[in-house]
Amino acid sequence: MPPAARLSARLAILDTAFQSLGDLDETFSHALADAGDDPSMRAAVLVRLVWKQQLADGDSVAARATAEEAYRLALAAGDRETAVLAATARARISRALGELEAEAHTEEALTVWREGLPPALRNGPRLLACRHALFDDRLTEAREGLLALLPELERLGTTEDLVVALRSLAEVEARQGQCAAALAHARRAVSIALEADFSPGPLWYSAALAETAGGSFRRAADYARRSLRASQEEGDQVFVHCSLYALGRVQLAMGETALALETLGGIRDLPIAALATDPSVLRWHEELAEAYVAGGEPERAADLLAEVTPVARRLGRTTVLTALDRVRGQYLAATGDPDAGAELPRETAGRFTAHGLPIEAGRTLLALARTERRRRRRAAAQAVLREAAGVFDRAGARPWARPAGGAPSRGGAGPFPGGPA
Repeated sequence: MPPAARLSARLAILDTAFQSLGDLDETFSHALADAGDDPSMRAAVLVRLVWKQQLADGDSVAARATAEEAYRLALAAGDRETAVLAATARARISRALGELEAEAHTEEALTVWREGLPPALRNGPRLLACRHALFDDRLTEAREGLLALLPELERLGTTEDLVVALRSLAEVEARQGQCAAALAHARRAVSIALEADFSPGPLWYSAALAETAGGSFRRAADYARRSLRASQEEGDQVFVHCSLYALGRVQLAMGETALALETLGGIRDLPIAALATDPSVLRWHEELAEAYVAGGEPERAADLLAEVTPVARRLGRTTVLTALDRVRGQYLAATGDPDAGAELPRETAGRFTAHGLPIEAGRTLLALARTERRRRRRAAAQAVLREAAGVFDRAGARPWARPAGGAPSRGGAGPFPGGPA
């Protein structure tokens, strides 16, 4: 069989492995041998190696260098489609590494794509641009972009990209407090992906986020554990991180502080956590810091806040800074400054509302109510709880109603297909 035919078969194996790339070192080695010195063929292998280096190896620095080489080779060969994929991969990793050039790299990928390439391109830059808008909490922009992409992906794109777009929509809507829509899009993504036998880790992660917003904390925890098991089995470092974050977040919301500390603390030991510099890409800092305060370790929270705040400020991650300020208010209340601990959450809740993040605003009001109780201001605490309950009710954030002292609305769509009851 000619090398080009062998390479085509090996690339098909890599493309159908989805997240499970950790055991394919030999396939990559043979593929590079088949590619020889042909720049286009080598670029095609390298652009897939990027995924392995980031997802399975947790090595964003190596993945960034590989993406750069793939881009250079593809441009030299005049292979614009591979060049776009390589430029997109470079932009994605550049963002994770906290490089200020990340958005310029995304725009470069979009510029090359606009030069006559198919409208729906697998792992393409338009989908990445929507993901970056999600990371920035530019949620209206992200949602509009994803909704515009869906018809093209349904007609011309891959099923994999369609599922990613639906999962991304669910994440956007969960952040926006459009909880019913988040559950619907996550449910559709899971249904399509299970039928196509896709990697289950990302699916159950999205289900966990949607359930945390508008479904059931118990189911959210179940789905996060499913995501964790699947991602560990496939060696997917990124979604091991994501599933730990989703699980720790819901444990914290349920008042299971010791479990949340164990879960979120485990993120710090992951290789990908050290290499994902931008705190908006792989979130965990604010949740772990809050767990430290709740667990009676405020000084550890202060250390973590001091570590991540300058990075978030340098990168201009406004809503990350707002979340850190929520924890800072809890730290102040826990360390003997209850007045400042009450003032900062009120101001922080307003900032979350202005950014279109109602559930985060409601969570901040819950923290404020706890502070008011600590100050023995029972009437003020009850007023804040009623305010939080109203926020959650308007968003359809069913599982958050009980911590706010309200009664969760009945109904809901029930468990996801293939998931626990």
